[in-house]
Amino acid sequence: MASATPSYASTKETTNYARLCRLLVDVGSQVLRDKFDSIHPPAGLHGVLTKPPVHPALQNLRGRKILNPTQWAKLYPTNPLTLSSKDFDVTLLMLLLRNICGLTPPATGWDSLPPAADTSVEANIARVKYYRNHVYGHANQASVDNPTFNSYWQEISNALTGLGADAASIRRLKTESMDPVIEKHYKELLGEWKKDDESTKDKLDKIEDQLKQMNVQVLESQQTISEKLRSLTDSVNPVEADHSKEKDDLEEIKSELGNISEQLQTLLAKPREELRPLRDKGAFDPIDVIGGIRQLYRLREGSFAPFPWCEEFRFNINDIFTELKFSRKKGTGTETFETVTMYDIFKPHEECQQPRTVLIEGKPGMGKSSFCDKLAYDWATEKQGPERSSGNSLSNFQVVFLLKCRDIALNIKGRSDERPLSRDVKDKEEFKSVLWDAIEEQLLPLDITKEEKEEFFRFVRQNQSSVLLVLDGLDWLPTNMLPAFKEIIQGRILPRCHIVVTARKKVGIKLRGCCDSLVEILGFTKENAETFIVKYFKTEVGLARKLLNKLKLDINLRQLTENPLNTALLCLLCEDFNGIFPESGTQLYLEIIECVLRRYRKKRELPESQHENLTQVYKPQLKQLGSIALNCLLNDSTAYFEENKFGDSASEILGFGFLFVERSRRKLRPCLYYCFPHKPLQELFAAFYLSCLLLDRKISLETLLADDRYFHELRQVLMFTWRLIALQCEEMIEAFVQIFASKVNRVSKGVSDELLVALQCIHECKNERGKLHLQLAGNLGSFLQIRKAEIMFPYQPYMSTSIVAVVAEAIKHNSTITQMDLSGDVFHTDCSAVLALAEAIKQNSTITKLELSIFLGHTNCTALAEAIRHNSTITQLDLSKNQLGAANCTAVAEAISHNSTITQLDLSHNNLGAAGCAALAEAIKHNSTIKELHLCDNDLGAGDCNALGKVIKHNSTITQLDVSCNHLGAAGCTALAEVIEHNSTITQLNLSQNRLIKGNCSALAKAIRHNSTITQLCLSENELSFEGDSTALAEAIEHNSTITQLDVSWNNLGATGCTALAEAIKQNSTITQLNLSGNLDLGAPGCIVLLEAIKHNSTISQLNLSWNNLSAVCSTALAKVIEHNSTITQLNLSDNKLFEGDCTALVEAIKYNSTIAQLDLSHNDLGAGNCTALAEAIKHNSTITQLNLSWNTLGAASCTALAEAIKHNSSITQLDLSGNIIGAANFTAIAEAIKHNSTITQLDLSGNYLSDAGCTALAERIKHNSTITLLDLSWNNLSAAACTAFAEVIKQNSTIKQLIWAMNNHSATCCPALAEAIKLNSEITVDFSYVARKRRLFYLE
Repeated sequence: MASATPSYASTKETTNYARLCRLLVDVGSQVLRDKFDSIHPPAGLHGVLTKPPVHPALQNLRGRKILNPTQWAKLYPTNPLTLSSKDFDVTLLMLLLRNICGLTPPATGWDSLPPAADTSVEANIARVKYYRNHVYGHANQASVDNPTFNSYWQEISNALTGLGADAASIRRLKTESMDPVIEKHYKELLGEWKKDDESTKDKLDKIEDQLKQMNVQVLESQQTISEKLRSLTDSVNPVEADHSKEKDDLEEIKSELGNISEQLQTLLAKPREELRPLRDKGAFDPIDVIGGIRQLYRLREGSFAPFPWCEEFRFNINDIFTELKFSRKKGTGTETFETVTMYDIFKPHEECQQPRTVLIEGKPGMGKSSFCDKLAYDWATEKQGPERSSGNSLSNFQVVFLLKCRDIALNIKGRSDERPLSRDVKDKEEFKSVLWDAIEEQLLPLDITKEEKEEFFRFVRQNQSSVLLVLDGLDWLPTNMLPAFKEIIQGRILPRCHIVVTARKKVGIKLRGCCDSLVEILGFTKENAETFIVKYFKTEVGLARKLLNKLKLDINLRQLTENPLNTALLCLLCEDFNGIFPESGTQLYLEIIECVLRRYRKKRELPESQHENLTQVYKPQLKQLGSIALNCLLNDSTAYFEENKFGDSASEILGFGFLFVERSRRKLRPCLYYCFPHKPLQELFAAFYLSCLLLDRKISLETLLADDRYFHELRQVLMFTWRLIALQCEEMIEAFVQIFASKVNRVSKGVSDELLVALQCIHECKNERGKLHLQLAGNLGSFLQIRKAEIMFPYQPYMSTSIVAVVAEAIKHNSTITQMDLSGDVFHTDCSAVLALAEAIKQNSTITKLELSIFLGHTNCTALAEAIRHNSTITQLDLSKNQLGAANCTAVAEAISHNSTITQLDLSHNNLGAAGCAALAEAIKHNSTIKELHLCDNDLGAGDCNALGKVIKHNSTITQLDVSCNHLGAAGCTALAEVIEHNSTITQLNLSQNRLIKGNCSALAKAIRHNSTITQLCLSENELSFEGDSTALAEAIEHNSTITQLDVSWNNLGATGCTALAEAIKQNSTITQLNLSGNLDLGAPGCIVLLEAIKHNSTISQLNLSWNNLSAVCSTALAKVIEHNSTITQLNLSDNKLFEGDCTALVEAIKYNSTIAQLDLSHNDLGAGNCTALAEAIKHNSTITQLNLSWNTLGAASCTALAEAIKHNSSITQLDLSGNIIGAANFTAIAEAIKHNSTITQLDLSGNYLSDAGCTALAERIKHNSTITLLDLSWNNLSAAACTAFAEVIKQNSTIKQLIWAMNNHSATCCPALAEAIKLNSEITVDFSYVARKRRLFYLE
């Protein structure tokens, strides 16, 4: 990916400003730190800070909010051994020097410029601050002219050298080069310093204003009481009996006045956090508990330590946290391409105007936990988001509960026998206690009493809308806990509380339906990564520059930085190896292990050797660690609890620091637990263990590859394993290739995860010095015996353009593949990869269909074009989604003009440009073989359409033309209309998404009216209303006598447009397929007019009315269509509201219809009553063969009625019940019905939460079924018991050919049971891949 140029340009003046910033920040902070260290030496600093008079002075500053919580945490860290003045920023150093170092303020004060004659230390410190303010005065322009720069430089240099700075170093800084990223960094640092000081001053001013206001209020109170006293004195009755009472009143008022005066003095002496209304004695105040939670977050979440093996790698979260990239998604997971900030997660959006629950998904290491920590820390320190942020600000929440699900899982595991956790946590009180117990265990003070706890929880329940609950890492929870937490998210507890949930996608998918907002955390952008690196190396600018330059040149490393954890690892490696980086992902983590082991030996004062391979020295310990890692992964866990399993190596293994060793937050039975901090490192240890077993011949590769998990959730482990073996025994890895090829040949049905994993493993063996990976790729290609290879690249670090060369080498040596689809997330394929592909295409003589959608970009494709020119076997060529640009399109067009075999050409999504279009037009002019031409989304303008039109107008071979998504406009439509009117070969024309709005339709309508060859016409998503001049289109359709398939979906048809279109449909006698979906403004009148026309039409056989908001009002008209029309065989009514009212007539019509064979009623919220009636209709209908009832939320009554229908129906062969959340209890009746049905061949039960119980019931009933060939059980929360039950089905049932098991839980015993059954049944394919589910053509079109 080409590096983006900075959005700002450097000039001499802006560089001058940046140099002054650097001088003040770098040199200024160092001399101030040196001066502070000379007064309070580092060795005794902790003692100084914890004793009088320093400690009380700092407490006073803290109480007055002059010292903020971040600075306090640096002065008093949790671990006193980590205290260091190196962590003090400039603002803190200045504060300490002025308050606890015994320095006397200059005569002019700390904030003014001292006279030139005063050269004392105090005066020079004041000068640094004075010139800081003056330099920052130029911040708006961020530039300083040369004379001003020289003047400032001299004055600041004099002050700094007076404080002990090295004059020579300062002179070097004046001329040292600075790149734009570094310049920006120092400008920001100076700004932060200035703002910190201003913030402190603002707080002091605010406190002073508050005290003044209180003084005024007390004086007013005193005056009121004095007046009352005078009044009482004047009214004293001389009568003796009353005199005593008046005297008592007088004394009481005097006492009250004295009390107020005393209270005022007490209040003025208290810090700000205690300036709150006095409460009644004994009354509970939640502020104390909330304050304790805030303090906990300041200390615990304020310290960021990503790697346990590197103690010095610890930061204050404000110093290192870098804003992450978030992308909002729809509830289904569909990308919206809307980027949001961390402060905007509760922002209203299209799907929800008042989001209460937010699900944040992300891959491992993307920063989900650090985001939660930052959220809690910002609330604790009362930091606000940017002014532009919307939605709920953190200041709106009185309480933020950050709960770590890892600790919840541990607490549940460690419960006493008296409180066992039920299997599914369904008991109301039980799942309520899980939440409250977690809050108590993780956040409440240890000494809180039972009464205080109950009062606090009562306060939380009474103030729910002011509570934010953050559940971090739901994937840590055991599977049986998810239903309980799902109910918490849904609002069964604290229904008005705001909730943020983080999880990996595998678990997140199960929660999407109950969250208002879905956000994916995408990690770092290029700018984020650069900011992080500069922050990390703020005192070592040279290393920052070295790493940034390396990232510009190395695409592999640049892709790594999208993951924040990997960015931190790169910084650590850059520091340790001075800019030398590994060649592959495996090598990266091996270097980390070596780095950790070196630190371990250094700490233990063991001898060090640069040439010693420490992974071999500590091989036994690493193997043991790898065994633990693999066991955890196989059990889908990242935690390990039993210390005794470490044996005699416990001290060394724990001493390395690879494991996080933490004390659980349980109070009753605390224990130590161990976990791997990051999944990639855990996967490498597992691979190390496996590689040792393979190299020692303890296991065989065949045994390993028999476990399908190594092609899915454990594929990274397999890739690491290959690299580790290749490093030690190339002969063994060569033998493995043949075994891998046999696996691919055996399981491949065209879409093969195994083939992709094989290529990724081979790519992992790449190194800079040899060509082992290419040799292995060639061997793989020669061993493959498949006809179709469809390789869809996921994004993976290091899996960039070089893998294309691996694929090319495999193609070069293969002689069986005829269809090759190479597509996916490969970023900006480079020249070497294109050359490799070109060479492969040139040499291959079997491929007839080639798809290359790998973002070729602006890479020179001349060699590829030359290969296409001379190839004599390819008939279908797809180069879509490559963003080729004009130059490359010209080269490809030139090749096509000479090629004589290509019949189908797809150049969609390529930004052809005028030159590319002109070249393509010239190529088509001379080509006599192309029959299908796809030019979708190329931003074709009027001129481009003219050039292409003139050629296509007289072309006699093209039969299919796709120019959709080009926003043609009036001129473009006119040019295209000319083509349509005169061309005599085009039969299929796609004009969708071209904004054919009013004013653009007349010429097109005339052309369609007179054309006599087009049979398929797509006009969808054009904002056509069939009103005004677009009425001419309806008339053209009416008189056209060749069109058989018409698509006018998503066109905002209104009542008038419906009338015109209805008249056309009524008169037309050729249309057999009509798509009217997505016309949300159709309305009842328009719908009835259209349905009346369709009722009398005698040619339409396929009708799509989905997504039209058809209400129950339309159901009567629709019933008449179904009743009277005798030609419709396929009817799609999905995503409507037909069943919200009385739909008796519609159901009766379906019951007695004798022509409809395919019926789609999905997404209609049928309801119990309607579903019962519909079931009765299906029971008696004898023509429907394909029925889709998915996503209708069927209840118990509906399931019973539907089961009865399935039992007796004898025509349905394909049944889709997916997404109905039927549950195990309601499913028994349906399972029994399936047992007795003898016609269903394809059954989709995905997304129904059947669980093991429901699946086991089904297994018992279909064991001997002789009709079902395809069964989809994905998304059903299935685990070991279900696998065991279906293993028996596979052994005994010989008709099921495909079983889809995607997105279920896999336990250690789950997959082996199925694997053993599959060995015995060679006819079945069991697919755990979601790709297979997406590819399956099951749903009705």
